[in-house]
Amino acid sequence: GRGANKYASGLAGPHVCEETGSRTLVGGPIWNGPIHNMKFVRSVLDELKRDRRNFAAFEKLHGLLTVVQEELPDAPLHVDMHAMATFLKCTPPSQTTFKSALVNAGYRVSGTHSNPLAVKTDAPTSVTWDIMRAWVAEHPIQKPHPENSPAYRMLEKEQKTEVSFFRRSEAMSDAKKKNVTRFVQNPAHWGPQRAASTRAKRTNDDAPSTERDPKAARVAASAE
Repeated sequence: GRGANKYASGLAGPHVCEETGSRTLVGGPIWNGPIHNMKFVRSVLDELKRDRRNFAAFEKLHGLLTVVQEELPDAPLHVDMHAMATFLKCTPPSQTTFKSALVNAGYRVSGTHSNPLAVKTDAPTSVTWDIMRAWVAEHPIQKPHPENSPAYRMLEKEQKTEVSFFRRSEAMSDAKKKNVTRFVQNPAHWGPQRAASTRAKRTNDDAPSTERDPKAARVAASAE
């Protein structure tokens, strides 16, 4: 849409995606360093717990800061499993299942404060797609992809990572183990609402006859 980010073909690095064979697109710039001051995050959490009665949004703040505290500090981007599943048109794995597969493959993984359906990991992109290939192999899609489509080429590529979906306790965050609500939904009528209007909604019967009858509108126009 108007004002939306536009992505162009990459000018540096490989010009073809190693997973699908399609042209690569470049976006950015991004900040690839730590984005949180963990000392500050911990101090705010301590302050919240000391005087929670004075914070109306305690649950929301506590959940957000808890997720931030558990994030991998050296993984600048996140992996959205549901976006990957949408691309492949398959049922997405649960977050614990996906994270377990990463842990079983020898990589670190955490949630991310910016998206409840995504994870941060130090695993390369090829490994995350291998996990999705293994998932689709165990949970086949209902409608095959057209041959030579990006999703078809993605699934046809040889899987190089040994994938295990054995559930690992390390895949669960400490917050989840302690039943801390990490993503609190906003209450009803949260935030700015639409401005009040004194204009009554006009019914079709209140509309001029030319609005109700297109033919009458054409006659009126020709008469003018």
